Parts: sequence; C-alpha cells; structure tokens
Amino acid sequence: MFGPFKATSPLSGGLLWKIPWRLSSPQKRRQRKRLRLVDNVIATVDSALKKQNMEPTRNLTRWKEEMPTEEEMRPKDKYTMFDRKAKGYRKGVHRLPKWTRLSRISANSTVFHTREEIAEILPDIQHFLPEEQPWILLGPWLDLIFSSQGLSNTAVYRIELPKRFLVQVIHASQLGLYMGRLSESHSEDLADAFPTKTTEVFLLIIYALLGDGSIKNVEDLWMRLATSVRDMAGIRDSRNHDISQRIRMSLFPWRDDKQTKFEYRVFCPPTGKTAAISQYKWHSPWYHASLAKKELEHIASRLVEHCEVLYQQVITHPEMTDILKQRGFVFDVTENPKTQHVQLIVLNDFGALSGCGACLFHWIKDAKLLYGLEEKVEVRTAAS
Repeated sequence: MFGPFKATSPLSGGLLWKIPWRLSSPQKRRQRKRLRLVDNVIATVDSALKKQNMEPTRNLTRWKEEMPTEEEMRPKDKYTMFDRKAKGYRKGVHRLPKWTRLSRISANSTVFHTREEIAEILPDIQHFLPEEQPWILLGPWLDLIFSSQGLSNTAVYRIELPKRFLVQVIHASQLGLYMGRLSESHSEDLADAFPTKTTEVFLLIIYALLGDGSIKNVEDLWMRLATSVRDMAGIRDSRNHDISQRIRMSLFPWRDDKQTKFEYRVFCPPTGKTAAISQYKWHSPWYHASLAKKELEHIASRLVEHCEVLYQQVITHPEMTDILKQRGFVFDVTENPKTQHVQLIVLNDFGALSGCGACLFHWIKDAKLLYGLEEKVEVRTAAS
C-alpha cells in the first residue's frame, strides 16, 4: 500500500523488537570511554590517599585487586555479558536495563570458562564439559534432603507435571523470564494444563533447584515457575536429556528460615574433601556481618564443621557413584539461623567448565583453592 495507508512493521506484525543484537561502533566507543572514566576515578582516589599518607579503604583495595582496567579487559567482557538462556551463553550488555550505570564485569560467581583458561592454571587435572559430567538427578537424594531438614515423606506433596503443562510453561517462560510476570493468556493456558491445586507451599523442582518465597495460590505457583531462571533451566535440561522423562514437582511446607540469605555453596573437588564454602547470595551483605570479628570467626568455624558432617553423609549415600567422586560435586545448604545446623538443598556439577556459579570465588583465580590443592577450608562471605 502507498501514501498515508502504507503498512508498517508494528502495524503488520505486532510488537517490533527494536534492540539490535550487538552494540554499534559509537556505542562501543562510548562504552570504552565510560570504563576509562571509572579507571580515572579509582586512580585519582588512590593517589589522593597516598598523598595524605592514608591507608586505602577496603573497597578500593578489593576493586584494584579484582577489577581489570579498560586496557586489560577482553572485548567480550567490554561489550557482552553472561546469559544462560542466550546462544553461546553471551549477550550484548545493552540488553540489560540501565546497563550504562552498572558494573557487569564481576570477579565472582563465574561460570562456563573454556578448557584453555582452566588448563593454563591446572594442566595436570582433567576438566569436563557439562555434557560430559554425570547427570545428577535430585529425586534419588530426597531421602537425605528430608532427613537433613527434619521432614517426613508425608510432609511433602508431590505432583507429576503433565507434558502438556511442561510445553505450556516453557512457552510462557520465554516472555516470563524477560518481563518477570506472565500474561493473562499464558496464565489461562497454564491453568487449563495444571493437574491440581495446592495451598501455601515452598517450591522445589526435583530436576531443578530450590525456588524462593512462599506460594500464596496456584496461580502464584506457575508464575514463579515460569519466571525462575533456575527452575526453567532444570526443566529444559531434563527434557533435553530425556524427553520422555517424567518430571515431578515437590511442594515443601513453607518455613521462614528457608531464604536465600541463609544459603551457602559447598565445593567438593575430586580430592575427596570440602575445599571451600561461599555465601550463596554473594551480591548482598552477609546477615551476620554486623557481629564482632571473633564471633564471625566462631560462626564460620561451626559452619565448616556442620558442612563436613553433611559432606560425609553425601559421600556415604547409596546413590553416590565413583564417577561423581572422581569428578567432584557442589552442594547447596541452608543454615538454621539459630542453631547453625545445615540442611541439604541440592547437588550440582563441579568445575570451571560447568554452569555452577562460583559465588564469592572465581573458578580461574581461585582454581587451586576450589580444586582442593590448598590445605585449609576457606569460607567467604560479603561484608558490605
């Protein structure tokens, strides 16, 4: 059509996705300029403190140690960021809201390193890609999860998710993961496909990870499911592994002490010991951070003791295999804030090539520590 009635892309096809898949040359130039401005601020503050004969602050020291300058950064770190859902696990930094105001070059919680990166640090250790790792199903470990959390089988309600519901929730998650909510049409489709209703619960996907928060109603349940990166990744991984595999959902009674701020990640390398423990919510201050230093050391010591006990229970469990011991594993725990006893949540793959985040550690920079080549067990938490 011509003239004032000429068809446009938005009118013909609905929503037009106007964000390009990569940065333009002017955007890259401005991005490099912003990074250099940050470097200048750090250098100015550092030199001013030295002129005044003052000690650098803890945050300044940490920044200089962990954050590379603009010249030291690789192009992929300047212009792209990690995204588990993206092809090649990278996407342009401009796809992140308010991306010009945020620091995305994280020195922590790294994942999916290349074999060359880790082999340069640990050449004598064999490293495995995620598809080469043993498939860790959570179902066989439920008895240990129940016992560590003090739950009985009758306290957990299990639902087998129909294939129709799985197809619908995967389709709804394509928009839900981006928007953080579901459209009315997607909610209606999921309501038709969902097998039953439930009450206020705590959500756990048997082949995925632990969800956060209570479920007030059945609509809230699938909304949280379709907008959870961890749960949807688990469902997709399960279907990719075996599309005929039955996926069940276990609904745990809600408890106030089941929050991510009480969680820790325990690294268990092939050397047969607990190597390191990190606060799981690594981007937020530790909920014990306001206590005195001696009390913090005492808490960390007790945490190590309780994690060692749970590690022995995992190692001696009937489902533990030789290949899992040889390649290592990571398990997440939640801590009782009053007694500091730990409770098992889930098991994950181990290694720099895996999709398991290192939290407050770095798979490459802390490789010798995480792979069990250091004598002591190190506990890391975020002070501020």
